[in-house]
This record gives sequence, structure tokens and C-alpha cells, in this order.
Amino acid sequence: MKNSKIILILILILLVVFFTINFLKFNNLFSRAQENKKQVNILQQRAENIIEFKKSQNILDQKIEEIQTMFIDLKVPIEFINFLEQTAENNNLIFKITPQIVRKEEKDEWPSLRLQINLKGSFLDFSQFLQEVEIAPYFLDILSITIYREKELEQEIEASLLIKIFGKQ
Repeated sequence: MKNSKIILILILILLVVFFTINFLKFNNLFSRAQENKKQVNILQQRAENIIEFKKSQNILDQKIEEIQTMFIDLKVPIEFINFLEQTAENNNLIFKITPQIVRKEEKDEWPSLRLQINLKGSFLDFSQFLQEVEIAPYFLDILSITIYREKELEQEIEASLLIKIFGKQ
């Protein structure tokens, strides 16, 4: 009987040890599974953030491209000069332009070109021209406007504009 009790106790001890070891293994596996699940969630969140960032980057790239079109090529500002000529012609104005020096002033963020524009026509046509230039898709600043009327032709005015147009070189 003594031997059978010892064997029974040993079997019970072995079973307890066996179940304890298995419990610890399963507990370890369970905690690893939870940790892996957290890491997967973190990686999914990062992937979503990257996708959102790429969408935002595409939108920003489009906006930057739009902004870049507002800056003229200062070396060859033909597109802008054509725009001014066409706008003057559409508004029945006689147009003369004198380019000045390309420069970057200390207070300016970008290099600029100053243009002296002389126009002749009716005041209403000049006002329309000025409005179209102001809303044009170019980054410009009208520095001065001088308007005077010829005595002989009271219907017509002569106007002089000094425009600073910003660009890229």
C-alpha cells in the first residue's frame, strides 16, 4: 500500500507539474498572441496613416503645381506679355510695354520683373483691363497707376501702370 500511495503521489505531482508547465506555455502563447495583435493593429494604423499622407501629398502637389503656374518665367515672360496684349486688345486699348530689370528685392520672397505699361483708350475699357489683370492667375503687384486725359480727345485717357510680376528664374 505504501508503494501504491507513493506512486499515486508521484503521478499527482507529475500531473501537477505537467499541467503547470502546459499552463505556463499556453499563458506565454496567449500573451504573445495579444502582443502580436497589438503590433498588427499598430502596423495597420501606420499603413492607414501612410495612405492618408499620400492622399494629402497628392493634393498638396496639385496645389503646389497651381501655385507654380502663378510665377512667370522671368527670363522669357512671353506668356504674361501675351496675356497683357490680348487683354488690352479685348478691351479696345492701345498697348505699349517697357520691361525693366529683373531683380530680387530684400523685402521680397521671390525675384520679380517690373513692367511699365502704357495704355490709351476709354476709362471704362481701362477699368475693365485693370480688373482682368488683378484677377489674372499670376502673382503680381500693381505698384503705381497714373491716369491723365488728353485735352483734345476728352473721351480717351492715357494710363500708365507699373507692375511688379513675381517669377522664377
